[in-house]
Amino acid sequence: REALWLFAEGQVKKILVCGGQGRLTAPLIEKLLAEGFAVPLTVDQLAALRALEARKVSLGFREYLGELGAITDLSEARLIAMFLVQEARRQGVELQETDIIKEERSATTSQNFEFAIPLLKPADGSSVTLIFIQKPHQQYRAKAVFNFEKRAARADWLTGLSHTIRWPVETLPDPDAARDIFGELWRLIIYTHTRFILPLEGTREGLAAIPDDVWQIARRLFSVLDDRQQAEQARAFVSMAQGTKVNGKPVNMSELVAALPTAAQDFVTRVLAAAERG
Repeated sequence: REALWLFAEGQVKKILVCGGQGRLTAPLIEKLLAEGFAVPLTVDQLAALRALEARKVSLGFREYLGELGAITDLSEARLIAMFLVQEARRQGVELQETDIIKEERSATTSQNFEFAIPLLKPADGSSVTLIFIQKPHQQYRAKAVFNFEKRAARADWLTGLSHTIRWPVETLPDPDAARDIFGELWRLIIYTHTRFILPLEGTREGLAAIPDDVWQIARRLFSVLDDRQQAEQARAFVSMAQGTKVNGKPVNMSELVAALPTAAQDFVTRVLAAAERG
């Protein structure tokens, strides 16, 4: 809806939607149906999809995708495009299918940008500004991923701007909200350390480009969690680091901590102490 508002206000000329099929495809379909939007599925397809969702936890990701693809070829990008067109009609906004660019292969944030950038390149060589929408705590990682993929694609014609939506911070220290926020921080730290993404701010690169305030606020948010929640988030951080491979080896935590800027290092040290207590 935020993208539709930007379009209706004349702040953007096109809307880009990204996403192939994945574990969020079926929940997205259910959400659209619950809100009264039309989704081109037969009764049998919907029943098969719901039966698949009931077995999802017992299936490997590739197996799940194989069964999902056998039921429907709807991508998340196509579903979002359908929603936008129908919602535009409800709001009286003149949005056509041709106003929407669909990237239907990606499964990760990196792939969102990697696969979308070629679709955005103008034939006349003019410049393009891409405004990407996310929650406030996702903006640093999203921009860092964009920076990395833009550099890899040598897309000097492309500029990226972050646009954040309203997000209810009063939900903290709700476990789901905490998991959302700290999950973003773990990805930002680990993926920057492994050079999978690239934060940039002026002449500063890497985590030095992230304001110290971010880590100080993260430290304060972590402190309001109870011991169990702190241990859960800390274990998630360690598990993500151990599961991230560089040249076939997991991230070395000592090297990661030593490479951090002071404010980030203080935060991470407290998190690792919670992991040891847990």
